[in-house]
Amino acid sequence: MNIGIDLDNTIINYDKRFVDVASKKKYINKNWKGVKQDLKEEIKNLKNGNAKWNKVQSIVYGDLSKKVFVNIGFYEFLWRAKLKKHNIFIISHKTIHPHYNKNIFLRDEANKFLNRNNIIKLVGAHNIYYTDSLEDKICLINSKNLDWFIDDLDEVLNNTSISINLKKIKYSKYKCVNIETTNNWYKISD
Repeated sequence: MNIGIDLDNTIINYDKRFVDVASKKKYINKNWKGVKQDLKEEIKNLKNGNAKWNKVQSIVYGDLSKKVFVNIGFYEFLWRAKLKKHNIFIISHKTIHPHYNKNIFLRDEANKFLNRNNIIKLVGAHNIYYTDSLEDKICLINSKNLDWFIDDLDEVLNNTSISINLKKIKYSKYKCVNIETTNNWYKISD
C-alpha cells in the first residue's frame, strides 16, 4: 500500500509555537487557549490580519527547533506501516523561503526537524518531497499512485484535480464533509 502524508500540522504539531509567537507579537493575550486553526481565525480578524498571520507563519515555520513536536501516535503509525511493508511518502507544499525573510530556508528547517526526530531514517530521504504550489502538490500526489493521503487542509483533500480513487483522511479536530476526519494517529493506524 502507498500512503502519502502531509508534513505541517499533520506530522509536525505547531500549536504551542504558534501561540507563543502570536503572544510575543501581542496579537493575542498570553493566556489564550486553542489550536492553530482557531488562532488563525482570530488573527485574521485583526486589522491587517492576513499580513499578521503571514508574519506569524514565517517565524514559526522558519525555526523548527522551538516548541514543535511530532504528533502523538505518529511513530507507532509509522512503525506499523513499515512492518506491513507499506510505502510512506511525505508530500509537503512548502516554499523555499517564508514571506518575510528570504534568509531562512524552510525546506532545510523541515529536513533538520525530520532528521532530529529520525523520520528521514524511517521514511527514507527519497520519499520526502516539497512542492512550490498547491497545484504541484496535487500533481505529485496523483503521480505517486497513492492508496491513501492524510492532510490537514480541505483545499488539498477536496481539490477537484485529485485522483478520485484516492482514499483520504483529514487530520483535524474539525470535520470535513465526505472525508474521514480525526486528529488521532492511533485511529489512523487502525
